[in-house]
Amino acid sequence: MACLFLYTLERKSVCMRILTFIVFIFLLLSLKSQDLEKQRVWLDGELYIELFDSTERHPNRYTANNHIYKAGTSIKFDYTYIDSKGKAFKFERSDDNSKPWKLHEMGTSSASTVRHIRMDVHYAQDPIQSKNPSYNKTTTSYAYETSMPKNQISYRGLIENDLNVWLQPPTDGYFNTLQLNPFPLIQAPYKKGNRWKWSNSVNALTGLQIQEKWEGNLEISHEYSIADERYLQTKIGRLPCYIVEANGKSKLGGTKLKSYFNLDYGFVKLEYLNNDGSKFIFELIEFIPPQ
Repeated sequence: MACLFLYTLERKSVCMRILTFIVFIFLLLSLKSQDLEKQRVWLDGELYIELFDSTERHPNRYTANNHIYKAGTSIKFDYTYIDSKGKAFKFERSDDNSKPWKLHEMGTSSASTVRHIRMDVHYAQDPIQSKNPSYNKTTTSYAYETSMPKNQISYRGLIENDLNVWLQPPTDGYFNTLQLNPFPLIQAPYKKGNRWKWSNSVNALTGLQIQEKWEGNLEISHEYSIADERYLQTKIGRLPCYIVEANGKSKLGGTKLKSYFNLDYGFVKLEYLNNDGSKFIFELIEFIPPQ
């Protein structure tokens, strides 16, 4: 009888554990279902964006489900500008937005030389949303790091969801010309041979450091493809990457971008070819996740 009693208790214990597990899974799926009802991925033009119902007003709603670019992430890039003659430079920033930046050949520098670029992912959408209430992206900021105590900062944005990752580049000083190039972008399915398109328009008022002049909005069309999958040696290790090749076309000419995308660290290397034959190269050197 004692053995039968213990056996019965053990069976009841196992059943209770199974029942508890089933209830836990049910609650998890229920919460997941509620999240899916509040958030949907929607094709807006040529980009997939996150769309929420009117009841979801959480300040971190566009960033909370990011896998790579989580709120609080800090990413540092090294950069090189190579002119059409093959000379390599860094930039000396100007705190006066009405004055152009200067070029410094590699190996020379000053206190104002931009050594690295730091991209920080923000928890909420301000300060962009305060000026644009319909803003529907993750807010980021770029800090142009020099040896001076205070760094110049500008705000941009990104989109990350299951169907695409899209990143706005820095656009201050000489980086302004990156607006004429394809932006870093990858779309599902993540496999070799996938192709897609994206287009944007650039207002002439943003062309302070750009040599070309135009009136009104400059329409630019871009074509992308996943050209290859291979490992890339980076400052943070050897990483498997999707190689995305993109071509931009406008009345000013053609531009190119070759980007290296990793599923855990995002865009780890960017190789831009500008329409005047000059180049930008960005390489990830530090990735600090949220604390």
